[in-house]
Amino acid sequence: MNFHTTIRPILVIFLLFGQFPLYGILYRKPSQWHLRWFSFQTVLCLVLVLVGCFLCFVEYDRLVVIGVNADNLIGPLFYVDYANTALTMAWTVQDVLIIMISDSIADYFGRINARIQFYSTVQVIAREKFWSEIHSDYVMVCELLEHAMSICSPLLVVSCGTNLYLICYQLFHLFESEKFIIKTVFTYYSLFFVILRTFLTLYQCSAVHEVARKPLKLCRRVPTANWCEEMLGAVITYELVMLHFAQSTANQGIVGECSKEEFLFEPKTQSRGDI
Repeated sequence: MNFHTTIRPILVIFLLFGQFPLYGILYRKPSQWHLRWFSFQTVLCLVLVLVGCFLCFVEYDRLVVIGVNADNLIGPLFYVDYANTALTMAWTVQDVLIIMISDSIADYFGRINARIQFYSTVQVIAREKFWSEIHSDYVMVCELLEHAMSICSPLLVVSCGTNLYLICYQLFHLFESEKFIIKTVFTYYSLFFVILRTFLTLYQCSAVHEVARKPLKLCRRVPTANWCEEMLGAVITYELVMLHFAQSTANQGIVGECSKEEFLFEPKTQSRGDI
């Protein structure tokens, strides 16, 4: 089961609520997934939004004329409940989507690590073709990671901002005195749930970086007698890049003596209590 097969049920649920109008989700080939303005998914999304706004406008005019009571609120409450469910699902699934994408990319790095680990623990000399394939696959996964992060970075910022707001909101309610124990339990449960999902989201994103660094650690375990020209060239290239980076940043962040930048810093004056 690949990543697209795993995420397909979540995208189908999105479509039922009029969100994420992606065309071709039921197709097996991911290359056929794309946004098409003239498609059933896009039309369904626009119809749900326009019909909902129209019903709210009609119900508002009706309530202005006949007045507001419990029976008259049934009409708008149906769409309000639907909108609340759809937005709650979108808020929940955005973290699930980030976790699934991060876990999938980490799994690609894990497969490369498993291939390298065999030659780092067994006294078997790997061929040059093997290291050439490892280098090519590693570059492809890094490019995939860079492309995915360029798309998911705004989503990650929105997710962290939303979770931070909800954590502060739940902490604010903890300082209020509640008359019912069930409401207090619900507040603690909501706070724990938001903190847990925030932790899982950030943990999965940070795990990608740790897994991506593991191939270099595994290559260090390989005896130098088993190194080939392809592997040696990769190591020398890595060292040259690090030396070039060190030389280009050698004088950065260092303030020269008696320079103008040195006198821009104004030390804090001592308070009266310290004198």
